[in-house]
Amino acid sequence: MTARRLWVLVITWGFAVQACIPPELVSQTGGSGTGGNATGGTGVTSAAGAAGPGTGGQGGEPIPLCEEDLCATFGGVCTLGICVISCVELNSCSTLLTCPPNMPCRVECSGENSCAGGIVCKDASQCDVVCTGQKSCGDLQTITINCPDAGCSLECGGGACQNTGVDCPASKCTIECLQTACKAVLCAGDCSITCGGEGSCASVGCTEGPCDIKCASTSSCSNVLCTDRCNVTCAGDKSCGDVACNDACACDVTCSGPMSCQTVQCAGGAACQVADGCEGTGSCDTCP
Repeated sequence: MTARRLWVLVITWGFAVQACIPPELVSQTGGSGTGGNATGGTGVTSAAGAAGPGTGGQGGEPIPLCEEDLCATFGGVCTLGICVISCVELNSCSTLLTCPPNMPCRVECSGENSCAGGIVCKDASQCDVVCTGQKSCGDLQTITINCPDAGCSLECGGGACQNTGVDCPASKCTIECLQTACKAVLCAGDCSITCGGEGSCASVGCTEGPCDIKCASTSSCSNVLCTDRCNVTCAGDKSCGDVACNDACACDVTCSGPMSCQTVQCAGGAACQVADGCEGTGSCDTCP
Protein backbone atom coordinates (compact mmCIF):
# COMPACT_ATOMS: atom_id res chain seq x y z
CA MET A 1 0.00 0.00 0.00
CA THR A 2 1.45 3.39 -0.94
CA ALA A 3 2.13 6.24 1.47
CA ARG A 4 -0.73 8.20 -0.11
CA ARG A 5 -3.17 5.43 0.69
CA LEU A 6 -1.84 5.26 4.25
CA TRP A 7 -2.61 8.96 4.70
CA VAL A 8 -6.17 8.36 3.56
CA LEU A 9 -6.54 5.64 6.12
CA VAL A 10 -5.16 7.87 8.85
CA ILE A 11 -7.70 10.57 8.12
CA THR A 12 -10.52 8.10 7.88
CA TRP A 13 -9.86 5.72 10.76
CA GLY A 14 -7.88 7.79 13.31
CA PHE A 15 -6.21 5.84 16.10
CA ALA A 16 -6.83 2.31 14.84
CA VAL A 17 -4.58 2.57 11.76
CA GLN A 18 -1.87 4.96 12.94
CA ALA A 19 -0.05 2.22 14.83
CA CYS A 20 0.60 0.42 11.51
CA ILE A 21 2.16 3.44 9.83
CA PRO A 22 5.93 3.85 9.69
CA PRO A 23 7.15 6.51 12.15
CA GLU A 24 8.48 8.76 9.38
CA LEU A 25 4.94 9.16 8.03
CA VAL A 26 3.25 9.98 11.31
CA SER A 27 2.30 13.66 11.72
CA GLN A 28 4.10 15.36 14.61
CA THR A 29 1.36 17.94 15.14
CA GLY A 30 -1.90 17.60 16.98
CA GLY A 31 -5.15 16.82 15.24
CA SER A 32 -7.66 19.54 14.57
CA GLY A 33 -10.50 20.10 17.02
CA THR A 34 -14.13 19.45 16.23
CA GLY A 35 -16.69 22.19 16.67
CA GLY A 36 -19.35 22.13 19.32
CA ASN A 37 -22.88 23.48 19.24
CA ALA A 38 -22.40 26.56 21.32
CA THR A 39 -19.11 25.72 23.08
CA GLY A 40 -15.73 24.69 21.80
CA GLY A 41 -15.08 21.06 20.93
CA THR A 42 -12.23 18.85 22.21
CA GLY A 43 -9.24 18.20 19.97
CA VAL A 44 -8.44 14.66 18.76
CA THR A 45 -4.96 13.50 19.79
CA SER A 46 -2.78 11.81 17.18
CA ALA A 47 -0.20 9.14 18.04
CA ALA A 48 2.64 11.62 18.50
CA GLY A 49 0.92 14.99 18.81
CA ALA A 50 -0.94 17.09 21.34
CA ALA A 51 -4.65 17.79 21.38
CA GLY A 52 -5.67 20.69 19.13
CA PRO A 53 -8.08 23.39 20.24
CA GLY A 54 -11.75 23.02 19.27
CA THR A 55 -13.61 25.70 17.40
CA GLY A 56 -16.91 26.73 18.98
CA GLY A 57 -20.11 26.68 16.94
CA GLN A 58 -22.46 29.60 16.79
CA GLY A 59 -25.47 29.39 19.11
CA GLY A 60 -28.90 30.82 18.27
CA GLU A 61 -29.99 34.29 19.29
CA PRO A 62 -31.14 34.07 22.93
CA ILE A 63 -34.59 35.34 23.80
CA PRO A 64 -34.15 38.09 26.38
CA LEU A 65 -35.85 37.15 29.61
CA CYS A 66 -37.23 39.24 32.43
CA GLU A 67 -34.86 41.53 34.33
CA GLU A 68 -36.16 41.84 37.88
CA ASP A 69 -35.06 45.39 38.64
CA LEU A 70 -36.28 46.85 35.36
CA CYS A 71 -39.55 44.90 35.53
CA ALA A 72 -40.18 46.19 39.06
CA THR A 73 -39.62 49.76 37.86
CA PHE A 74 -42.63 49.33 35.57
CA GLY A 75 -44.74 47.81 38.35
CA GLY A 76 -44.26 44.17 37.39
CA VAL A 77 -42.89 40.94 38.86
CA CYS A 78 -40.74 38.42 36.98
CA THR A 79 -42.57 35.11 36.64
CA LEU A 80 -41.07 32.29 34.56
CA GLY A 81 -39.00 34.75 32.56
CA ILE A 82 -41.93 37.10 31.85
CA CYS A 83 -42.57 40.51 33.37
CA VAL A 84 -46.13 40.22 34.71
CA ILE A 85 -48.03 43.41 35.52
CA SER A 86 -51.18 42.69 37.53
CA CYS A 87 -54.10 45.12 37.80
CA VAL A 88 -56.42 43.36 40.24
CA GLU A 89 -58.10 46.17 42.14
CA LEU A 90 -61.13 48.26 41.18
CA ASN A 91 -60.03 51.06 38.81
CA SER A 92 -56.41 49.90 39.00
CA CYS A 93 -53.94 50.87 36.27
CA SER A 94 -56.18 53.77 35.32
CA THR A 95 -53.39 55.73 33.59
CA LEU A 96 -51.35 54.71 30.55
CA LEU A 97 -49.57 51.44 31.32
CA THR A 98 -46.19 50.72 29.70
CA CYS A 99 -44.31 47.43 29.49
CA PRO A 100 -40.52 47.42 30.00
CA PRO A 101 -38.38 47.20 26.85
CA ASN A 102 -36.57 44.15 25.48
CA MET A 103 -38.29 41.50 27.56
CA PRO A 104 -41.54 39.48 27.43
CA CYS A 105 -44.48 41.25 29.06
CA ARG A 106 -47.89 40.07 30.26
CA VAL A 107 -50.56 42.47 31.50
CA GLU A 108 -53.39 40.97 33.57
CA CYS A 109 -56.43 43.24 33.98
CA SER A 110 -58.68 41.32 36.36
CA GLY A 111 -60.01 44.24 38.40
CA GLU A 112 -63.28 45.90 37.46
CA ASN A 113 -62.70 48.88 35.18
CA SER A 114 -58.95 48.21 35.28
CA CYS A 115 -56.48 49.17 32.56
CA ALA A 116 -58.64 52.08 31.47
CA GLY A 117 -55.73 54.24 30.38
CA GLY A 118 -54.40 52.09 27.54
CA ILE A 119 -51.40 49.77 27.21
CA VAL A 120 -48.12 50.41 25.39
CA CYS A 121 -45.90 47.36 24.85
CA LYS A 122 -44.35 48.26 21.51
CA ASP A 123 -40.80 47.97 22.93
CA ALA A 124 -41.34 44.58 24.59
CA SER A 125 -39.97 41.42 22.96
CA GLN A 126 -43.46 39.93 23.18
CA CYS A 127 -46.75 41.10 24.68
CA ASP A 128 -49.81 39.30 26.04
CA VAL A 129 -52.79 41.17 27.48
CA VAL A 130 -55.55 39.38 29.41
CA CYS A 131 -58.69 41.38 30.29
CA THR A 132 -61.11 39.47 32.54
CA GLY A 133 -62.47 42.18 34.84
CA GLN A 134 -65.86 43.73 34.14
CA LYS A 135 -65.41 46.78 31.90
CA SER A 136 -61.65 46.32 31.91
CA CYS A 137 -59.53 47.41 28.96
CA GLY A 138 -61.82 50.15 27.71
CA ASP A 139 -65.37 51.07 28.68
CA LEU A 140 -66.63 54.65 28.46
CA GLN A 141 -63.63 55.70 26.41
CA THR A 142 -61.66 53.80 23.78
CA ILE A 143 -58.22 52.54 24.80
CA THR A 144 -55.43 51.45 22.46
CA ILE A 145 -52.99 48.57 22.84
CA ASN A 146 -49.76 49.32 20.97
CA CYS A 147 -48.10 46.03 20.05
CA PRO A 148 -44.40 45.30 19.35
CA ASP A 149 -43.08 44.24 15.95
CA ALA A 150 -43.32 40.62 17.07
CA GLY A 151 -47.09 41.02 17.44
CA CYS A 152 -49.21 40.51 20.55
CA SER A 153 -52.21 38.64 21.90
CA LEU A 154 -55.33 39.99 23.57
CA GLU A 155 -57.83 37.85 25.47
CA CYS A 156 -61.09 39.42 26.62
CA GLY A 157 -63.48 37.80 29.10
CA GLY A 158 -67.13 38.60 29.75
CA GLY A 159 -67.86 42.30 29.92
CA ALA A 160 -64.30 43.31 29.02
CA CYS A 161 -62.93 45.20 26.02
CA GLN A 162 -66.03 47.32 25.52
CA ASN A 163 -64.10 49.87 23.47
CA THR A 164 -60.66 48.59 22.54
CA GLY A 165 -58.31 49.28 19.67
CA VAL A 166 -55.26 47.15 18.82
CA ASP A 167 -52.38 48.63 16.83
CA CYS A 168 -50.46 45.75 15.25
CA PRO A 169 -47.57 47.24 13.23
CA ALA A 170 -45.75 44.20 11.86
CA SER A 171 -46.40 40.57 12.81
CA LYS A 172 -49.75 38.95 13.46
CA CYS A 173 -51.89 39.95 16.43
CA THR A 174 -54.46 37.57 17.88
CA ILE A 175 -57.63 38.66 19.67
CA GLU A 176 -60.00 36.27 21.43
CA CYS A 177 -63.37 37.49 22.69
CA LEU A 178 -65.27 35.25 25.11
CA GLN A 179 -68.80 35.50 26.50
CA THR A 180 -70.16 39.00 25.90
CA ALA A 181 -66.75 40.64 25.52
CA CYS A 182 -65.59 43.02 22.83
CA LYS A 183 -68.48 45.40 22.46
CA ALA A 184 -66.27 47.32 20.05
CA VAL A 185 -62.86 46.06 18.84
CA LEU A 186 -60.83 47.49 15.97
CA CYS A 187 -57.51 46.00 14.86
CA ALA A 188 -55.03 47.75 12.57
CA GLY A 189 -52.52 45.41 10.93
CA ASP A 190 -52.27 41.65 10.38
CA CYS A 191 -54.99 40.46 12.75
CA SER A 192 -56.79 37.27 13.71
CA ILE A 193 -59.99 37.81 15.71
CA THR A 194 -62.07 35.01 17.22
CA CYS A 195 -65.51 35.87 18.61
CA GLY A 196 -66.31 32.71 20.56
CA GLY A 197 -68.76 33.92 23.18
CA GLU A 198 -72.50 34.37 22.75
CA GLY A 199 -73.15 38.00 21.85
CA SER A 200 -69.43 38.76 21.61
CA CYS A 201 -67.98 41.28 19.17
CA ALA A 202 -71.00 43.53 18.89
CA SER A 203 -68.80 45.63 16.64
CA VAL A 204 -65.58 44.28 15.15
CA GLY A 205 -63.41 45.71 12.40
CA CYS A 206 -60.04 45.54 10.67
CA THR A 207 -58.01 48.20 8.88
CA GLU A 208 -54.56 48.53 7.33
CA GLY A 209 -53.76 44.88 6.83
CA PRO A 210 -55.03 41.34 6.19
CA CYS A 211 -57.60 40.21 8.71
CA ASP A 212 -59.24 36.92 9.66
CA ILE A 213 -62.50 37.20 11.64
CA LYS A 214 -64.24 34.11 13.03
CA CYS A 215 -67.78 34.62 14.33
CA ALA A 216 -68.39 31.24 15.95
CA SER A 217 -71.10 31.81 18.54
CA THR A 218 -74.76 32.77 18.62
CA SER A 219 -75.39 36.43 17.80
CA SER A 220 -71.68 37.15 17.56
CA CYS A 221 -70.36 39.89 15.26
CA SER A 222 -73.45 42.06 15.02
CA ASN A 223 -71.45 44.48 12.89
CA VAL A 224 -68.31 43.69 10.89
CA LEU A 225 -66.25 46.31 9.07
CA CYS A 226 -63.28 45.59 6.78
CA THR A 227 -61.27 48.15 4.81
CA ASP A 228 -58.43 45.89 3.61
CA ARG A 229 -58.07 42.22 2.64
CA CYS A 230 -60.47 40.33 4.89
CA ASN A 231 -61.73 36.82 5.53
CA VAL A 232 -64.95 36.56 7.57
CA THR A 233 -66.46 33.25 8.70
CA CYS A 234 -70.01 33.47 10.08
CA ALA A 235 -70.60 30.05 11.66
CA GLY A 236 -72.68 31.00 14.69
CA ASP A 237 -76.46 31.07 14.78
CA LYS A 238 -77.62 34.58 13.79
CA SER A 239 -74.01 35.70 13.52
CA CYS A 240 -72.79 38.56 11.30
CA GLY A 241 -75.85 40.78 11.34
CA ASP A 242 -74.21 43.35 9.07
CA VAL A 243 -70.97 42.81 7.14
CA ALA A 244 -69.50 45.81 5.33
CA CYS A 245 -66.61 45.01 2.98
CA ASN A 246 -67.50 47.56 0.32
CA ASP A 247 -64.36 49.59 1.11
CA ALA A 248 -62.07 46.53 1.17
CA CYS A 249 -59.83 45.53 -1.73
CA ALA A 250 -60.85 41.87 -1.30
CA CYS A 251 -63.22 40.17 1.10
CA ASP A 252 -64.30 36.54 1.51
CA VAL A 253 -67.46 36.14 3.59
CA THR A 254 -68.74 32.64 4.36
CA CYS A 255 -72.24 32.44 5.87
CA SER A 256 -72.55 28.89 7.22
CA GLY A 257 -74.45 29.52 10.46
CA PRO A 258 -78.27 29.38 10.60
CA MET A 259 -79.77 32.80 9.86
CA SER A 260 -76.31 34.33 9.57
CA CYS A 261 -75.38 37.33 7.40
CA GLN A 262 -78.46 39.47 7.52
CA THR A 263 -76.82 42.12 5.34
CA VAL A 264 -73.59 41.73 3.36
CA GLN A 265 -71.83 44.39 1.28
CA CYS A 266 -69.04 42.85 -0.78
CA ALA A 267 -65.85 44.41 -2.08
CA GLY A 268 -66.49 45.17 -5.73
CA GLY A 269 -70.27 45.10 -5.32
CA ALA A 270 -72.61 42.55 -6.84
CA ALA A 271 -69.88 40.96 -8.95
CA CYS A 272 -68.38 39.43 -5.81
CA GLN A 273 -71.66 38.24 -4.30
CA VAL A 274 -71.87 34.46 -3.69
CA ALA A 275 -75.16 33.35 -2.13
CA ASP A 276 -75.27 35.42 1.08
CA GLY A 277 -71.52 36.01 1.16
CA CYS A 278 -68.60 37.28 -0.92
CA GLU A 279 -65.75 35.72 -2.84
CA GLY A 280 -62.55 37.73 -3.32
CA THR A 281 -61.23 36.22 -6.55
CA GLY A 282 -60.51 37.54 -10.02
CA SER A 283 -61.66 41.13 -10.43
CA CYS A 284 -62.83 41.08 -6.81
CA ASP A 285 -59.26 40.46 -5.58
CA THR A 286 -57.25 43.57 -6.39
CA CYS A 287 -55.24 44.14 -3.22
CA PRO A 288 -51.75 45.51 -3.86
